[in-house]
Amino acid sequence: VSCTTMATLSYSVLFLAIFLDISKNRLYYVPQNLHFLKNLKTLNAESNNIDAVPDTIAKLAELRVLNLSKNCLSDVPRSVCQLSSLTVLNIEKNGLFMIPEQVKNMSLIELRIGHNQISTLMDNLFSEQLGKTIKLFSCCENNILELPSSLTLVSSNGVLEGDYNPLISPPPALLTEGLLIVQHYLSIRENRRSQLISMLEDEDFEINRSGFTPRASEILEDGTGFLTPEDLAEFDVAVDEFLNGEYYKQPQRKLWRALSSCAKTVRLSYTW
Repeated sequence: VSCTTMATLSYSVLFLAIFLDISKNRLYYVPQNLHFLKNLKTLNAESNNIDAVPDTIAKLAELRVLNLSKNCLSDVPRSVCQLSSLTVLNIEKNGLFMIPEQVKNMSLIELRIGHNQISTLMDNLFSEQLGKTIKLFSCCENNILELPSSLTLVSSNGVLEGDYNPLISPPPALLTEGLLIVQHYLSIRENRRSQLISMLEDEDFEINRSGFTPRASEILEDGTGFLTPEDLAEFDVAVDEFLNGEYYKQPQRKLWRALSSCAKTVRLSYTW
């Protein structure tokens, strides 16, 4: 059913519709009465001027595919996250700065959020239902610096599209190697972060846990004795290579040297 023919169709026919195409109609909102289409499975609303989605869309219990790409949305309405049968969500080419936390509870097979202005993905994005069902995740052309560690929970047979982001961790070159390699990197990154925290705590350093990724910065907060700003900067560089660099180059030895140097300086400062 297309938008141009909706006016000529009887209510009973619309009630039975399973596919509705209202794309390219210069619409500024999704029609409020769509929730009467109880059998609707696919809604294509791309290429409009839509900046709002009514709460009533959550009543489309049979909806499987929702295409809201190429519109003017600044956020993803919670009503969309309440679509329990939805398996495909396309919200590319809007004005999104983030995706809501509720997305992690959706049973999506395909999620497309590319070509927006998203800079951060919550680290637990794939830790709930989404991680069990997702087969394709596309986040191309955003401002994303870091991929979430929960991506390791997704099936390695899935597809990851993340090109044209200013990625730091993992290194962008790894995206061409496929999801499995990216997951391997993220798993190593998480193991190294845990290992590093344990090491620093053993040396009685107070650490800034939020400073590890996507680029290590100001890791040591206290217990640093007479360490100079240059010492701390050198340590941050070593940590950054250890956690966010090209892990296959194994910069572990450099970190160990920097840590030993910091620890030695601290011990000496306490004896003076």
